[in-house]
Amino acid sequence: MKLVDRLLVAETSGSFCFGLAIFSALLVTGDLLSQAIKLIVDSGAPVYLVIEALGLRLPSIVVLTIPMAILLATLLSFNRLSAQQEITAMRAGGISFVRIMVPIFFVGLFASLLSLLLQEQIAPQANRASDAILVTIGGKSLSRGTRGILLRDPPSGDLKRIIFAVGYSGDRKTFERPDVLEYNQGRPVALVSADSAVWEGGSWKFTNGYFQTIGRPAGIVVDHFSEISRQLGKSPDEVEREIQALKPENMTRRELREFLSSMQKSEKFEGFDRKYRQGLVEMHNKLAVPFSCLVFALVGAPLGMQPQRSSSSIGIGLSIMCIFLYYVIWYYSSLLGYAGRFPPMLASWSGNIVTAIVGIGLVARASK
Repeated sequence: MKLVDRLLVAETSGSFCFGLAIFSALLVTGDLLSQAIKLIVDSGAPVYLVIEALGLRLPSIVVLTIPMAILLATLLSFNRLSAQQEITAMRAGGISFVRIMVPIFFVGLFASLLSLLLQEQIAPQANRASDAILVTIGGKSLSRGTRGILLRDPPSGDLKRIIFAVGYSGDRKTFERPDVLEYNQGRPVALVSADSAVWEGGSWKFTNGYFQTIGRPAGIVVDHFSEISRQLGKSPDEVEREIQALKPENMTRRELREFLSSMQKSEKFEGFDRKYRQGLVEMHNKLAVPFSCLVFALVGAPLGMQPQRSSSSIGIGLSIMCIFLYYVIWYYSSLLGYAGRFPPMLASWSGNIVTAIVGIGLVARASK
């Protein structure tokens, strides 16, 4: 590694650690900390368990803050080097700006791989452990809840039933608009559909729905009911644990892909298309978000060379503005992906694509 490469990597590494600490602290002291305090004060939950649950959320927080930290690190480092005429000296020595960007590219690539490693190997297991603690103490997950439920009974092995529902309330132990597809020897034989299903007396009581047999010689038979009790092979605690485990943030990319594959093999239900598209978008997000480090490095380095005072506060302000614009593009394109107006891959990568175009333009301008 040449001296100039070591200088750039050393400069960027120090600022990266600073940015990682700043942005992680901002996210922790935001919504998560307020939820944790509310859980301790309102529910009387043990402080040490809440702290443990909050600590287990840190890997998923770091996954989000690594791209932010890379942007701040490159912006501050190049701002400082430019103010000290180091960049001018490098270019006067015959080093092009594109060559100067090479170690920054590898720093961004390292950050992307680190973020991907945390997301795939550590964060899902840590999130599931955090949710398990909260379910044990009677609290709610510190992550945002999801709508649209698909559960399998049993979770593996010979399929007995698939449970679909618009939503589930852990407080009321109630499925909202459930559809239960019963299987026998791998084939669907019956469907139970209702407005709700609540846990009562060791079974699930379905209200205002119908029972439909499938595949009989006489054809499809439908029986309407006002109330009916059935076993689903799952207690409310088991339902809660499985729902938490099936959140995209609690799954690796491989697990999410397998879950989507099982959805494709299932009979379609109300809201199937949107939930399937949402799962596809989330699967692509698991690559797009970590690799945003590369495009943020492209933007941060040339942006840091713009004429301005060398100030950490200015660098943080510019970073927050760039991050805000990126996440606005990413968020709304994801919504379009959920609605089927954008292909899932484009919906996930649109923020990276737009930011990369801006970054390439800034690099080209700085190279002149």
